[in-house]
Amino acid sequence: MNDTAKTVDLGSVVTAFERELGLDASRSRSVARCLSEAKIVPAGAAHAPAQYNFRDVGSLLLGVCADVTLPNIPEAVVTLDRLMPNGIVVADEMPERFKSKLFRAGHALDALLEAAVENDDALRSIDYIEFVSSWPEIVVHWSVGEPERYREPGRDARLWEANHMRSIKIPGKALFRCIRRLFADEASADAA
Repeated sequence: MNDTAKTVDLGSVVTAFERELGLDASRSRSVARCLSEAKIVPAGAAHAPAQYNFRDVGSLLLGVCADVTLPNIPEAVVTLDRLMPNGIVVADEMPERFKSKLFRAGHALDALLEAAVENDDALRSIDYIEFVSSWPEIVVHWSVGEPERYREPGRDARLWEANHMRSIKIPGKALFRCIRRLFADEASADAA
């Protein structure tokens, strides 16, 4: 049984992002610094590196894939975290305790990463996760069926908001291997 409360140091996360996902290590470190200054992920100390749980790893992944300038990273991560399935609108009058129960993009990413930690095959059944930088959108492309689109509330998930689209695509199997290498014991990570 895996403990999803396990943490890993930032250096391991950066290395795994570079090796498994092809994400630039210096960019990942710079994004981590911005996110720790904004108190979105933990900060390390002089002789103790920051310790990340799978939620922190998800936040760092959002920041690296956001493809915005460093000063705009914290805002971009918060925006991406709050995207709603197909851009559904949540009434302002809805009590906060109900709003927090809605399955936002951040919740979906958390669930996928936690599934990988627990060796669930959900992440391996994803062709890729697309982080659109031309407008705020995350698209989960499943091996079978329609893609899951997360957009800002009120935005039509079927329409582009620009003449061109830039995005970063992370293969589901590579993300699964990355998370398993970070959070699983050595033997089960190598089997993944």
